[in-house]
Formats: sequence, structure tokens, C-alpha cells
Amino acid sequence: MFKFVLAAALATIVQAHEASVYIIDPTGHEPVRGTLSFKETANGLHIQGQIHGLVPGNHGLWIHTIGHISDGCLNTGELFNPRNAPQPIGDLGSIIADAAGFSTVDIVTKALSLEGVNDIIGRTVFVNCPTAPGGGRTACGVVGIVD
Repeated sequence: MFKFVLAAALATIVQAHEASVYIIDPTGHEPVRGTLSFKETANGLHIQGQIHGLVPGNHGLWIHTIGHISDGCLNTGELFNPRNAPQPIGDLGSIIADAAGFSTVDIVTKALSLEGVNDIIGRTVFVNCPTAPGGGRTACGVVGIVD
């Protein structure tokens, strides 16, 4: 019975085709909130959603190795880069917040996935703001599977 349950659980994880993350500031100091969805497509991993409460301007959007968001997003480990590439695959580039602090995210990448070596399930997504205290880690969340 245990082997069957374990096999079913592993099959569910391996066949994940959709995931999401709710982004917040776990310390409560920043008003940032947002939701991103991740979906496997023929063109790569499609990441889309909205983030609000940001300081207007450019913000980095990054995936880090550890899904631990305590202490103001400071325990997330290194930028996700399982193959030690010169440009870490966890660097999703910049998003731009408008004057109201709102940003729409719409990214497609073949570098990341929801399974295998480049799997982002259980890893941290965080939004970086160069002017924020604590090294700029404004808000974060852990990527989870969508049933």
C-alpha cells in the first residue's frame, strides 16, 4: 500500500504542467502583493500575472534555489542555476512598475520548467527593488503545483 501511495505522489509531481506563486513581503513592511502562474507550453514555460504595491520603476524578477521565505526573503539561497551557466537561468530579467506601482508579467522561457533539472517547483520567486532596504528583496513566494 505504501509503495502505491508513494508511486502515485511521485507521478503527480513529475507530471506537473501548471504551478503558481503568491508574492508578498513576509515581514509585512512592503505593500507588495501579486500572483504569477506558470504553465508548460510548446514554446517553453509561460509565466504571467500581476504584481502591485511596487515602487515605480524597474525591478528584477528572480528564481532562487531554496523555498524558504522567512526573514524578509533573505534565506532563499543562490540565484537558480543548476548547470552553472554564465547567465543564471533564475534571472528572469526586469519588470517595470508603472506610476501606480502595478506591473504585468508575461514571460516565456525555455530555460526553466516544472520538471527535471530546471524544475522550479518549491523554489522561491522574488521581486527585487534596488532602492528597498535589506539588499532590495522586496517580496517573494514559493512556487507550488496547481491541481
